Amino acid sequence: MENSSEISYFSTSESYGDIVVLTTISEGKYFRIIKARQGTKSIILKAGIHPNTMSTAVLRREYELASTLIHPCIIRTIGFRENTPFGPAIIMEYINGCTLDEFVATGPTIGQKISVLRDILDGMEYLHRRGIIHNDLKPSNIVVNGKGAAHIIDFGLSESEDSLYTGIHGGTQGYSAPETTNGQGSVGVASDIYSVGMLIKLIFGWRKYHHLARKCMSENPSRRPQSVDELKKMMKRSDRLPYLVLGAVVVLAFLTLIFIPGVQNNIAESKETEKIENIRARITAEMEPDYLNALKIMKEQKYKELARTVFNIYLGKATYYLDSVMKCHPMTPDGKPSKEFVIASNNFNTQREVMDSIINSLPDMSELPIIQQEAEYAAFERKYLCLLYTSDAADE
Repeated sequence: MENSSEISYFSTSESYGDIVVLTTISEGKYFRIIKARQGTKSIILKAGIHPNTMSTAVLRREYELASTLIHPCIIRTIGFRENTPFGPAIIMEYINGCTLDEFVATGPTIGQKISVLRDILDGMEYLHRRGIIHNDLKPSNIVVNGKGAAHIIDFGLSESEDSLYTGIHGGTQGYSAPETTNGQGSVGVASDIYSVGMLIKLIFGWRKYHHLARKCMSENPSRRPQSVDELKKMMKRSDRLPYLVLGAVVVLAFLTLIFIPGVQNNIAESKETEKIENIRARITAEMEPDYLNALKIMKEQKYKELARTVFNIYLGKATYYLDSVMKCHPMTPDGKPSKEFVIASNNFNTQREVMDSIINSLPDMSELPIIQQEAEYAAFERKYLCLLYTSDAADE
């Protein structure tokens, strides 16, 4: 049940003396956003720059859509009022915070960034489940409050499944999907997903979730995640990857320290030299292509961080290979690893030593200006991502 002060928001009375204008927050080509106060409550007014029949109809349409939305990550639309100091206006809750680009400029922690992204995804998932396309997702339409919670605002260009305006190509240059700006497609979930990718890039740069951003920003809408839920699942898998890699390193180190020395002695003492050499030749042939490709790319890097990225991707492939060897050639009845696994592990340890020496020989990139670091990451991805990562991301 709404209280009496909220009921007054819906009034079409000629009187607007209860609204006190505090400041103009922003002005666009057609509409302005004003902070005001009604009683003790701060509110936001959205009104036309030059009120007329057209601007009033657009505001009414936005109000009719936005007033049905109830979600913690979406701004609450309180009412529509014909008479305000600025003419007809939508009345919304006031969120004390900053826009997304201002939030990023404050240097938030990685945890705070992830929390904001999750809020944005939750809000967009809610909209899409209700058949609503935002159609203008950009940093200025995301407000982050003082507690770090993100809210999606501005539904002036949004569309619903039953809208008479379906097919409008709205949005903002730089954040709109290419198919909506070149006339080759229409707005939809895929175009909103593209805009989400741009926001991920803004929040994290080309570091964490960079492959998710690139997938969302694919020129081909069919190659993007087909829903926010799918994007969330990709995000979860990405969050687990560092722990899987770390676990693989720990397991390999354990096996190297515990099992391999004794088995190496057994192999050295074995009279099955020819058989072992055949196994070694086969395993080397299976592991070498990926290793040589990674080694070649690593030698072309100028900075330690980029070379380590190459190594981490190869580590994932090597771990998968070692796991498959273990499954095909399990431990012996007395608990010792197979000859195949020992040889494969030795190969990897040798490869890792070579790669570590390359990484350690390179300068650290952290002393470079942030802008230059981002440029180095972007150049690395443009040149090498198709060789090292795109195929993995496409399979997700």
